[in-house]
Amino acid sequence: YGSTTDWEGRANVWSLMNPHMVVLATSGAGKGYWLKVYLWRLLHQYPKHHVWIIQAEKDEYSTMAETMGERGKVIRFTSLAEFEQRRPDRRVVGTNEVDDRLYLYREGLLPAGAQLTVYDLTRMDPTDRGKAVAILLETIERSASRNGYPQLGHVVIDELGIVLHDKTAALAIETAWRRFRSIPQWDNPKKISRRGMIGLSQRASDLLAPAAGQTAKVIADLSPTK
Repeated sequence: YGSTTDWEGRANVWSLMNPHMVVLATSGAGKGYWLKVYLWRLLHQYPKHHVWIIQAEKDEYSTMAETMGERGKVIRFTSLAEFEQRRPDRRVVGTNEVDDRLYLYREGLLPAGAQLTVYDLTRMDPTDRGKAVAILLETIERSASRNGYPQLGHVVIDELGIVLHDKTAALAIETAWRRFRSIPQWDNPKKISRRGMIGLSQRASDLLAPAAGQTAKVIADLSPTK
């Protein structure tokens, strides 16, 4: 993907072996503001770049998506039942025959045209958000395996320290941090898509303390940019 800077001197995150990142700072220090500026620049630097933001604790990024017009989209869920109705679904090819390569996405869940998509889970019951996070990450990974979707993109998990308390979400997030650096495409495994994971949390101890657990350690170890 080239050198660490392009001809205009802008940082090229895709030149790194691993594009994952964690942003750690106390509440009010400017994590969200910095990330919005960073993502805005990425979206202008790479015309086909996509960003998916999962916000499960507070509505931080909806306004940014709404100001982007057709290039931004906010998808809100109020319950797990509603989420399940709009979750990914397999396409039946023949009688009782399912082809994973023809994985379809119901309208509104994974828009192919939007370059910034915010999934707002803040109105869901807290006990259901972990499952929703896991389904969204699986959906994003499957889309990256399909020809025609952007090869480069970022996935943001806000309030990582809180989201990791849910075991279902924690396992899915750890899997994403391990896999998303390089996702082979189904039709041509030699062709890969890359999804850079970005996690935001209020304390370094959310990821670095022994009590934080295996998932937090994986995230810290696989995020060369901190």
